[in-house]
Amino acid sequence: MIVNESKTKLMVINGNVVDKQPIVVNNLSITHCDTYIYLGSPFTSDGSLSSAIKCHVQEKMAHFHKFLAFLEKNNDLPFVIKKRVFDACLMSALLYGCESWLNGDLKPISKLYNWALKQMLGVRLTTCNDMCYIESGYPPLSAIVKSKQRTFFCKNV
Repeated sequence: MIVNESKTKLMVINGNVVDKQPIVVNNLSITHCDTYIYLGSPFTSDGSLSSAIKCHVQEKMAHFHKFLAFLEKNNDLPFVIKKRVFDACLMSALLYGCESWLNGDLKPISKLYNWALKQMLGVRLTTCNDMCYIESGYPPLSAIVKSKQRTFFCKNV
């Protein structure tokens, strides 16, 4: 007798303890998961937008670390080139799906954004964020997200 121990994941949003119990049909076990990535955007079982944004930040940390490695290896590049890499690689990854973050807490992703700006400028982490916005020419992350949301909703009205 051959037993197939395939496992499939199931997510219940705002479910109770009974909803999260595994379902076993024949040899297929369907277990509960707390997060699910669909088309590159995280969904969480608690239904909270803030926890989805935190999950998004965790998923994008690899992009952030690659950007830091790029800056470390190419520290003599002109700022214009660093800015282009920042826009193309890091910002596109960080802001993917931001149109749906209507009332979510942007603090976790803002921290990552500010940290990346400071690394790109080559300043201390204790440097005031407003100075970094002025020097780099970038607005605060909340302004960028609101602009993208406005553009999205104007197209789809």
